[in-house]
Amino acid sequence: MKFSNFELKFYAVLFFIFLFINLVISKNFFITSILRSIISIAVIIILNTTIKAVINK
Repeated sequence: MKFSNFELKFYAVLFFIFLFINLVISKNFFITSILRSIISIAVIIILNTTIKAVINK
């Protein structure tokens, strides 16, 4: 998978937004918040690549 520069910045911003939201919700469990953020970004990346594959067919 190859990401453009814009996509990498987009995913980085989303990661920090999800991290911030998870930290506010849980107020502790920093590691859990990071894992939730990583899983959220992974799901978005999978959906994005799936949509791209469908569009390009």
